[in-house]
Amino acid sequence: MLTLFDFEIDPVECEVLWLEVVELNVLKKNSFNEATIDIDSQATFVREIAAAVGFDFDRGRLDRSVHPFCGGSHCNDVRLTTRFQPTEFNDALGSTMHEAGHGLYEQGLPFSMVGLPLGEAISLGIHESQSRMWENQVGRSEAEGERGLCGGALFEQRLCDAQNPESAGGTGHTGVVTPRPSSQRTIG
Repeated sequence: MLTLFDFEIDPVECEVLWLEVVELNVLKKNSFNEATIDIDSQATFVREIAAAVGFDFDRGRLDRSVHPFCGGSHCNDVRLTTRFQPTEFNDALGSTMHEAGHGLYEQGLPFSMVGLPLGEAISLGIHESQSRMWENQVGRSEAEGERGLCGGALFEQRLCDAQNPESAGGTGHTGVVTPRPSSQRTIG
């Protein structure tokens, strides 16, 4: 079994990697979080997003809380929560996409099997993989931004100040995914 101590780490390479991490964190600012967006508008928007990815509001609900969560008693009673801050729109969007992923998994379980092993989640690992897939692979994908799901036109239409469409950064999606080149990766 290998451990962390089985590898030699070049101090110079470690310093370069650390500086990249610091740079990415400094550059992580984005247009969505630079805008002040009222909580009710955010709540309406993320509800639309959850519905757009397939969350069935006839079989579940979305409420506000201090910490995002997904719960409920079975596939026809799925309860999502998310949090909102006026200048942290990405937090509301990302946490809603994540929790909607949990909710979609739960709503996909067969009601006829409630109380039986086939009506329960197979594992927390599978559950989490589904929520992470919706949050990261779908919610942060460039294709979804171009389609207008998590950024772009829908964001501008619903959340930008009608008097100043540039108030939230204009094109919307570029604030969600901002890859940057480094010695470890290239953007092509």
